[in-house]
Amino acid sequence: MKNIVMKNTFLLLIGLMTLILSCTTPTRYIPFEKNLVVELTIAKMDFKNLDIYLSKTIQLYNGVQENSMSIEDGELVRNTKQSGQKVIILSSRRGKIVVQPNEDEIGVSFDKDDPSKFLMFGLDKKTGNYILLAKKWNENDGDITYGETVYKTSALNGKVKLLIKEKKNNIIEVKKEIASGRK
Repeated sequence: MKNIVMKNTFLLLIGLMTLILSCTTPTRYIPFEKNLVVELTIAKMDFKNLDIYLSKTIQLYNGVQENSMSIEDGELVRNTKQSGQKVIILSSRRGKIVVQPNEDEIGVSFDKDDPSKFLMFGLDKKTGNYILLAKKWNENDGDITYGETVYKTSALNGKVKLLIKEKKNNIIEVKKEIASGRK
């Protein structure tokens, strides 16, 4: 009889632990979308307090490229020299919304020391996601203003979207009773 009680107690504890662990889900990244902005606005929550992340690392570059050719030891030698600046914004870096010129555009800064260094994102009407904006997109690259400087970035970054972390908590209240058994 004592073994049955211990076994039932053990099974009850396993069940309770499973229930508790199933009530929380791990943090996950979700797109920062227009619908979410509307939902937070209705709930009177300031979405500017959210930590913002990129769906992909972005590289910005500017500078000069010099090409030269020469013949050395009977071989054609092509030299390419690049100089300038490169800014890398990792997708794992946290950003904050610092400007919102209208309801479809937001500026996100990933630089803790200089809030004037931010990237602009605009609403993609098809998906509802906020994607990277450029002054001008070409076939291979786009012109991005970051701080006081205009940089180039790959045209592939035109689809980089904003993400936020989401954690869901499910609260379940259960009134339990354990039958004492009969003799």
